[in-house]
Amino acid sequence: MPHSAAMDRKIQGLASRLVELHPRITSCHVIVDELDRHKEQGRLFEVRVDVKAPRAEIVANHQRHEDPYVAMRDAFDAVIRPNERGDKAAP
Repeated sequence: MPHSAAMDRKIQGLASRLVELHPRITSCHVIVDELDRHKEQGRLFEVRVDVKAPRAEIVANHQRHEDPYVAMRDAFDAVIRPNERGDKAAP
């Protein structure tokens, strides 16, 4: 998938929201990958978000969708949800 400035801005916005919830985050690594085309589904995107903080790591992977922005939203939601609930697994 070609690099996209618009996608970079979206990732930065989602990452900023995550840092607001938990300022101790030390890194946030995001991978957007276009999977092999499927005859029935067309293009399929997979997003992985790896967030690290002192004594914690959260990985949201295999968030797939035909729209890369929806896959991104779902991946970040999977990371943000435990933070909003205050789960112990959150960074």
